[in-house]
Amino acid sequence: MAKDDVYEFGGAGDYTIVFDNTSAPFINNQDGQVDTGTGIYTAASGYAGIYKMTVEINLLGATDSSVFTISVKNDGGSQLYDNYGNAILETINIGQNSIFHTIDRQIFLTQGQKIYVNVNASESGMQMQAAVLQITLMQVRTMLNRYIDMRNALPFDTLQIDLLSDLQKMFNLYFYQSPLDPTLIYIEPFIDFYSDTEVVDWSQKSDEAQEMTITMGDPELRKQFTFAYRNGGEALAKSYEATFQEGYASRIFDTDNFYARGEQRIETKCAIVIPAQYRTNIVLGRTFDVEENGTLKTMKTGYRIAQYNYVQMTPAPSGSTETWYWVSNFGTNISGWVSGNTLPYIGHVDNPYDPQQDLAFGMPKQIYWALPDGQGGYTPYTNNNLFNGYWKTYIEEIASKEAMTVQATFLLTVTDIAGLDFRKPVYWHGVKWRLLEISDYRVGQSVMCKVTLRRILNLAEFSPSVVTPVYNLQIDDTVSGEYTPIIVPPPQPNSPQPPKA
Repeated sequence: MAKDDVYEFGGAGDYTIVFDNTSAPFINNQDGQVDTGTGIYTAASGYAGIYKMTVEINLLGATDSSVFTISVKNDGGSQLYDNYGNAILETINIGQNSIFHTIDRQIFLTQGQKIYVNVNASESGMQMQAAVLQITLMQVRTMLNRYIDMRNALPFDTLQIDLLSDLQKMFNLYFYQSPLDPTLIYIEPFIDFYSDTEVVDWSQKSDEAQEMTITMGDPELRKQFTFAYRNGGEALAKSYEATFQEGYASRIFDTDNFYARGEQRIETKCAIVIPAQYRTNIVLGRTFDVEENGTLKTMKTGYRIAQYNYVQMTPAPSGSTETWYWVSNFGTNISGWVSGNTLPYIGHVDNPYDPQQDLAFGMPKQIYWALPDGQGGYTPYTNNNLFNGYWKTYIEEIASKEAMTVQATFLLTVTDIAGLDFRKPVYWHGVKWRLLEISDYRVGQSVMCKVTLRRILNLAEFSPSVVTPVYNLQIDDTVSGEYTPIIVPPPQPNSPQPPKA
């Protein structure tokens, strides 16, 4: 909470309220703070959240034509919207009167987001006699570097081991103990686990007289890898699977390895949330089924993993104000129309209006929204998905024709073991290797050990790119082994109508 005192506006224009009084009881700490020099409020740095924002302001007009406009903006000067999509902008035809005006809204702020209160005065001589800003955290939406109590965070029918297993399958996770605290387990994706550039030199440690086993490739390698989510049973998921005989957001990768046989299937217990278009530019996640006559068929959403975001409908001609109504209490109460150009959104892609990151394993062959980009095409879709970002390098390394695994004998000392870190590359025979396994070591002794290594290949790092979805029934255009998505209008279910005025 912060307060500002009397201020006379020197002329027509915009003014930022500088809340410079933070003495008791105007406490300025905890979940975000106001800069008393600039008036800019900065939200908490460790998490996004839903906040209750109250602006109380005492205004005095100068003439009969005096008009105040109060708005809340981000630090870039863009209009801020509340959680229902309404612009936080109110106009007061004050005349020569004195008015105490209150703005009371719920807002969503990302980590460290900056906002300020702006007052536009229509002429000189108008006054602000006092102003108070109070922003209170109501709900934490993300928890960076904070503890999460999994007993309360998961649905009652979802086990912690199910979530952990699914996350491992999604992000190719590696687990290792802290060398200082064995109860502390670190979890990192493959690409981060092996990102250490410090090389351990074992070039003088191997016993070349001992038997050495060299395996080209992986003898257990499968010819095809299939990554898939559980089918959630909603209308779009069933329609997609019936069309392509594979699950929505799955990725089938053929290794092209002549000696490999069979398929390895990695499938999660969770489903995802498929986004689809509802009205002109509104894209939201769908988790319902549809009867043949178009009537909604309710179903249990079940265990799903998705991304939550508060998105702005930005692509042209999006960005214009859209209207919708929200339903609370599972369909028993329907609001009047809500207006705005921002949406609370849940889906596998972070933002359908500007996709940057995708929780799909691969680009869907069909997407269910068409957002014109203003240049004769449609909003680009990203290939920055789970397979490309977290699995591609790993599979190429084990499936390549140049892949090699070696088991050799090394003399490892107590010092070697004390500083052992599987994340660091091993330099041996002029090549860098990944350390996979050490056997036959005896604690506290310098002994000859069997060591298994896999050669590190010089593979190109994945660099995300975008493709432009098309209205096209011919699925023959590929990008890095993935088909370009085609746009298919989703069925529009019969919906409850908003109450009449």
